[in-house]
Amino acid sequence: MKQKLSLLLAALILCTTFTACSTDTADKTNETSTPNAGDNVTTTAETDPAETRLYADLPDVTFDGETFKTAHWQYDTGVHMYDMDADTQNGDLINDAIYDRNVAVEEKYKVTITNEYQTLGTLTSNYKKMVQAGDHSWHAIFIRAYELPSQYNNGVLINLYALPHIDWTNPWWDQDSVAGLSIIGVLPGVASDINLADNGATACVMFNKNVANNANINSDEFYQYVLDGSWTIDKMYEIGKLVSADTDGNGEHNEGDLFGVLGQHDPTYMLFFGSGERYVNSDSEGVPQLVFDNERSYAVCDKIINMMNDEVNYLASSKIVDNFAADKCLFMIDRLYRTESLRNMQSDYGVLPIPKYNEEQEEYYNIVSIHNSTLMTVPKTNPQLEMTGIILEALACESRYTVIDTYYDVVLQEKLTRDAASYQMIEIIFNNRVFDIGELYKVGIFSEELLHMAAEKTAMTSKYKTFEKKMQKDLDKIVKQAEKMIEETEELELSM
Repeated sequence: MKQKLSLLLAALILCTTFTACSTDTADKTNETSTPNAGDNVTTTAETDPAETRLYADLPDVTFDGETFKTAHWQYDTGVHMYDMDADTQNGDLINDAIYDRNVAVEEKYKVTITNEYQTLGTLTSNYKKMVQAGDHSWHAIFIRAYELPSQYNNGVLINLYALPHIDWTNPWWDQDSVAGLSIIGVLPGVASDINLADNGATACVMFNKNVANNANINSDEFYQYVLDGSWTIDKMYEIGKLVSADTDGNGEHNEGDLFGVLGQHDPTYMLFFGSGERYVNSDSEGVPQLVFDNERSYAVCDKIINMMNDEVNYLASSKIVDNFAADKCLFMIDRLYRTESLRNMQSDYGVLPIPKYNEEQEEYYNIVSIHNSTLMTVPKTNPQLEMTGIILEALACESRYTVIDTYYDVVLQEKLTRDAASYQMIEIIFNNRVFDIGELYKVGIFSEELLHMAAEKTAMTSKYKTFEKKMQKDLDKIVKQAEKMIEETEELELSM
């Protein structure tokens, strides 16, 4: 798949360099009709001859009109998260895809799917109260990733591995989250194709094509750097230096001048994880281990600190969208959802993955923000795990080929990106995402230190040593809670 993608991108880059490409070439062809959601069919020919559509291997059962109830977080401002329900078709393609997904599963399994949106604080509180009261108001609850640790520590979650009929190796379950969030055989929460928020929460780099053109830089080459493995922090930094300028002529570099790289504080951890480093990794037994204390981690931190303290080339600003849209920078490090704020931007822009630390690094890695992403959980008071497993597997499967297809083809390709190569870069970004237990659980609060290391110009070698014991203590608590959940899973299996 990656080799094929590289060839496609090379062709796209040549196409944008020498001639205008027809958008028809990106359209899907040879589409075939597909069975209903959940049919016991493993594969069939689909749109791409190199790929097949998968179908969930589920029993042929119905649930006699049962209601499958979910809850989903939303921001306190009431912004609709746009993931779970659609009352009717209204012409909005994402809404209609969600509607079609739900209807397909409802008709197949004779259920009614309902969803209730609640603000962050309300849902967090109600989740705990519901389980403590022995209530089962919801079969599944989609919470913001940031809230997972508190619910995990509250002991209200089921180990998702205990759900029957779910194959966690299927592609509609984000494999990076399955691997990254598992703790000694316990999966408290997971990202999936049911939800869209975690896609927008993924880190990336955007570049302003007009700024590049004004500096006689061929920005189409940026895509080739990604393909040939030379898209690194140093590459981005050196290219950025070519455009930095004191445009107001006051002898100082400040907001309003032209900068090579733009961001807030977040690029510290985005670049850190993008370099392939982690706070925590699991060993062969699935036990999370601290892995920060190594020479490469410290070298990565030093490189990030040096770049972000270059006041001529790097601008730390809370007005990143305004500066980027006003052609005041070449590269902006942020998250993909930021493209929604750039719809009216006059200058064209492109999207790239977070750069590597060096060319020896094999993959690009893109951290998923815990502040903007969604994880699926199941409360341990759920009395209908059989139905829950079947419906969630069917929903995730159907989402992959309705909601996600529409998200890629319409939202990303037609609305939020300006060229075909950026669209393909986003596929590379989504194929290598990072979910780190140390970041999610704020182990030892060390992640806050790393977030601000550039602003504080902190030497991380000595800083880490002061946090290591607290980090290990927090990890031990996480493992202890997982051991408790394993015992509960065994008791549950005996009762089934």
